[in-house]
Amino acid sequence: MDALSRVFYGLIVFVAIQSHASILTQVGDIKELSPFDPLIQKQVLHHVLKEMGFEKNESIEVPEIRVTESVLPQEKHIFAAAESQGMPAWALAKGINMYLFDHNIILLGSDMKVHNLAHEFAHYVQMHYKKIDRREFAHDYIEMEAVDVQRNFR
Repeated sequence: MDALSRVFYGLIVFVAIQSHASILTQVGDIKELSPFDPLIQKQVLHHVLKEMGFEKNESIEVPEIRVTESVLPQEKHIFAAAESQGMPAWALAKGINMYLFDHNIILLGSDMKVHNLAHEFAHYVQMHYKKIDRREFAHDYIEMEAVDVQRNFR
């Protein structure tokens, strides 16, 4: 797809999203858009839930999505949560992606794509919908399931 076609396609999709049209039914419709757009986030979560065999449960709080590099030094609880899950605090400055279980926060590096958000949403679904114990997250099968979900958004 040439640059002009991408701009035109992006404009069409943007207008459709802004008017709350329900045309974004396929993953291909959203995979090139910004994972930081709240409307795109809702669509990604919808697709991840569907792929993992769930429907949105309104009683389960949706995670806050933050740009990793925007975490301030004063937000020690976020650094502590990342470290408790095996991520050194310095990695936050490098734009890592991770789902912080205890705070229900998804951290995404500023240059990340929709597929990265889908991966972190998969961990959110594993924790809150599948009810997988946090100790299980050390096992490879947990990560592989998230990678499989992510692959569908590439």
